[in-house]
Amino acid sequence: MFAGSVRFGGYLRALRLARRLTLDDVERMTSGDPEPVTRSLLSRLENGKARVSLLKLLALARVYRVSVGVLADRLELAHAAERVRRAAAAAPRSELVDRARRAAEAGDLREALMLHERAMGPGPGAAVQARLSLARALLSARRPRLAKVILEELRLEELGPEDRARAVALLAAAAIGSGETLAAIGFARCLDDLPGPLPEDVELDKALVAAELATAQGDLARAGEAWMEAAGAAQRAGHPAEEIRCYVSLAALERRRGRWSEALFWARKALRTAGTSSEHRGRVAALIELGRVHASRGGTASARRAWAEARRSARELGLREELCEVYAELWRLAEREGDKASARACLRSLRHLARCVERLPAAAPELAARLGQPSRRHAG
Repeated sequence: MFAGSVRFGGYLRALRLARRLTLDDVERMTSGDPEPVTRSLLSRLENGKARVSLLKLLALARVYRVSVGVLADRLELAHAAERVRRAAAAAPRSELVDRARRAAEAGDLREALMLHERAMGPGPGAAVQARLSLARALLSARRPRLAKVILEELRLEELGPEDRARAVALLAAAAIGSGETLAAIGFARCLDDLPGPLPEDVELDKALVAAELATAQGDLARAGEAWMEAAGAAQRAGHPAEEIRCYVSLAALERRRGRWSEALFWARKALRTAGTSSEHRGRVAALIELGRVHASRGGTASARRAWAEARRSARELGLREELCEVYAELWRLAEREGDKASARACLRSLRHLARCVERLPAAAPELAARLGQPSRRHAG
């Protein structure tokens, strides 16, 4: 037996009225089922005051011409919404947003979305704002495919100009994060065609998308300029996490160009910014890049120290994607030094983490092959 719910009861009532059926009609039409649904029971179900069995759900699914799975999902969603409502009654907005982020990272999109809706407050635009906010949180958590799922449920033509601009910018970022460069270019062009002026947060997203696209297309000089512009936009907008991301990307670009002093400058600037703003995830990203710079210029001892610190922090924060990056770099270093035991240990850790992340960072094409994953070019 499943407990009833006012929300689920309202859904049942809407189904019955859509079929133009009365309570008596439903009782008559289910009279031959193993567990018929009486008039009084259906009335109590629609008011959220009765429990319902699976056989009664089967009877109602047949009468209302819907899948029993749909009814079961709606009932589960209703109970989840009630749990969120009770838990969120006295919770501050910051706590709701943080819990929504954790739910999204765990893959529980329904609870994440409901928590975001609670955090956004009442009003006709709350659901739209909740989806945009959740998509942004998913992108920050490096879950671009989940962000894309959330954004694709929005009808762009029904959004206001500012929300449409935000949705397009986030879709472009999700496409880049998913490795869909052509789609990202299309969204970026749509963003360019939108009438201005754009909101400050959209201008920042637009600058970040331009920098990511230039990097993906291998135009390092243009990418460097774009990341500098994006860093300035992030600083003006007061977004330290995005500012750190820009500095880390600049360090990676200079490393690829063999300019070690400049690469170290940007990696250390990212670390300082993370320290003053308490951006723990940004600090881990900066440490990983700092280790890459040291390793590229032959400083393996300094690289190991940076990666050890990054690994410790990533474990404490539960950052699986960053842990993958650390183990990928340690694996590459062990392979280069001929340390087979360390290389095997890194591969074991990566295989374990591979089940929990959307995409693996391929430190080299051989790594993807060892793990049975499709090969892709390393972004850094």
